[in-house]
Amino acid sequence: MNIKSTIKTIFPLFVLNRIRLYRYRKLCKSCYKYDAIRFSKYSNSYTRWDNPEKLIGQIIAEYHVIEKGLAMPNMRLGFGKELINDLILHCNLYAYKFDIQKEQFIYALRVIKEYKLEHEKQNYRLEESLLKSIDNLLSNNILLSPSKQIIMTKKNYFKFNKSSFKDFSNSRKSLRNFTGIVDLDIIKKAIALAQNAPSACNRQPSRVYVVQEKDRIEKALKVQSGNRGFGHLANKLIILTVESGAFLGLHERNDLFVNGGIYAMNLLYALHYYQIGACPLNWAKMPEQDLELRKICNILPSEAIIMLIACGGVPDKFKLVASH
Repeated sequence: MNIKSTIKTIFPLFVLNRIRLYRYRKLCKSCYKYDAIRFSKYSNSYTRWDNPEKLIGQIIAEYHVIEKGLAMPNMRLGFGKELINDLILHCNLYAYKFDIQKEQFIYALRVIKEYKLEHEKQNYRLEESLLKSIDNLLSNNILLSPSKQIIMTKKNYFKFNKSSFKDFSNSRKSLRNFTGIVDLDIIKKAIALAQNAPSACNRQPSRVYVVQEKDRIEKALKVQSGNRGFGHLANKLIILTVESGAFLGLHERNDLFVNGGIYAMNLLYALHYYQIGACPLNWAKMPEQDLELRKICNILPSEAIIMLIACGGVPDKFKLVASH
C-alpha cells in the first residue's frame, strides 16, 4: 500500500478535505497578496507623482471626463469646475517635472483650450480665477489648436459597417446619446456573433444579462455612477459577467477578466455591426457596490462582473468624444 492510500485509510475524507481547504486558502492569501503588493506599488493609487506614467495617467483620466462633458447631448455650461482646476494643476506639475513634448500632455492643453472656447462661444463667463489659471497654463502654447469633439450623423457613423475591418474598427466609437427602442432580437444576434471571441480552452465563460425594465436600468446605472448626462437615455443595459466555475485553479485567477475583456470587445463590435448605439461603462467598484448590483439584477454569486454596456437607438445627429 502506498503512502497516499495509507493516509486515506487513517484519516476520514472530511478531515482530508479540511486540510486541503486550509492549504488552498493559505495559497490564496499568498497569490492575492502578491497581486496586491504589485498593484499598490506600481499603480497610481498610492504614490502618484513619482514617475511620468502615473501623472500622465491622471491627466488622461481627467481630460477624458472634460471631453465627455463637451460631447454631452445637452452640455451643462460651467460643468467640471473642480476637475478642470485639478487638470490644470496636474498639467503644471507635469510641465515642471517631465517632458512637455509628450503627445497626451499636449492634447490635455488642447482639451482645456476647447473647454474655454466652447464657453466663450455660448456667452458663458467662467470664473476669473479659472480663466487666469487657463491663460497662465496656455501662455507658452498660444498657437496650439483646441481639441474638437466630433459632430456625427447616423449615416456616417455606420458608413463602414460593410467595409474592411480597418475602416470598420476605426468607425466604432462609444456613443453617449440614444433615442428610441432597441429590438431585443437584434441584441441577441450581436451576443451570438460575439461568441466568436476566443476563450481559454474554448470554455466560453462569458455570460450576458440584458436589462430591459426602465426602473431596474436606472437603479443599476445609479450604482455604476459613471453615466451622468446620458445614462437616462439608454433603452437597454447589458451586464457582462464571467463564470468563475470555468477556471481550474489559482494560476488562472486573472483569466476571468482577460476572457471577459476579449468577449466585451467582440460584443461592442457586434453591437456596432448591427447598428446599435453602445457605450461601455467601467465596473471598478468596491464590494458594497458589487453586492448592490448583484441584488438589483439577480447576478449569480459565482460570476465576476466585467462591465456594463448602455445601449440605445442612434440619433440622426450627435457628438462623439474625440478620444485622441
